[in-house]
Parts: sequence; C-alpha cells; structure tokens
Amino acid sequence: MFKKILVPTDGSEHAGKAVEIAVDIAAKYDAELVVVNVRKPGRLPQEMRRMAEVEHLVDPGRSNMPNVADVSAGFAAAMARDEQRERAINEAYLKIGEQIVAQAKSVAKSKGINSTVTEVLSGDPARCIINAAKQHNVDLIVMGNRGLSDLKGLLVGSVSHKVSQLCECTCITVK
Repeated sequence: MFKKILVPTDGSEHAGKAVEIAVDIAAKYDAELVVVNVRKPGRLPQEMRRMAEVEHLVDPGRSNMPNVADVSAGFAAAMARDEQRERAINEAYLKIGEQIVAQAKSVAKSKGINSTVTEVLSGDPARCIINAAKQHNVDLIVMGNRGLSDLKGLLVGSVSHKVSQLCECTCITVK
C-alpha cells in the first residue's frame, strides 16, 4: 500500500513519536523512509540555540558589537562579524539538522529499515515538506502536530495543518 513514507522531524517530542510511527508503518509495508529536517530562515529558536551551545556548534560567548573606536572601521568590523555570525548560525543549523535526521535514521535502522533517505532543507517548513513529498513521490507523510515553532505558529496555523491541507498524498498527524 505504501512504498515511500516521508517523516519531517525537528527533534521535538511530537516529531519523535511521528518517527516511531512512520518507522512502524515502513516496516509493515517494506517501504522506503524519507526523513527531512527543515530550517526556517531567521533567528535560531531558543531550544536549538541551547542544543548548538551544548554540542559546541556555536560559541556562546561571541559578542555582537566589536570594541572599536573608529565608527567607520567599527561598522565594517560589525558587518564582517555579522556575516561571520550568520555563517556560524547556518552551520549550526545544518549540523543540528544532520544530527536530528541521523537519529531518525538510527531509529529506522534499529527496526530493520535499511532504505532511508535523509535531507536537511531550508525555507518555509510547510512548502519544503510538500516539495520533498512531490520530489520523492511519497505515498504518505507522517508528522507531529506540534514542533519547536513559536507562538506565531499557533496563531497563523501550524505546519502540520498547512501540509495536510495542501499535500496530494495521505497525511497522518501524530499527537
């Protein structure tokens, strides 16, 4: 019935449950598992910032403003530092995303699923999940109904709600 199953995960509790259910379904149907992690552009959420610091993926002591007397030199130094900080944040996101999908792949492997594809994506989470589903021609998406999103996600609609409304395949939302 299901040949390819997509499970998006952000490392949250609900996403972990979704991974477990997706793995169980994949084992039952001998389906390929596609695991994605999506980075939403912008600030690193507090939970991910803490994880990045604990895992030593970013330097928590890095200052935002250089101590430079000359204003123009200070501005140039601040711009360079902002670019460096942005690269460090992007690198941290990528490393965290890789760890999250690797953990899901490990869960799948422990249950006998050897055909697992992993991806770390960047962009609007709902749109990236829907595009990944189309690209991989999945039959089923299994995802948590809550993740690491902020209050805005509650007010304007959750990623799981958007995906379930816009995807062309079957979608299971896990609580």
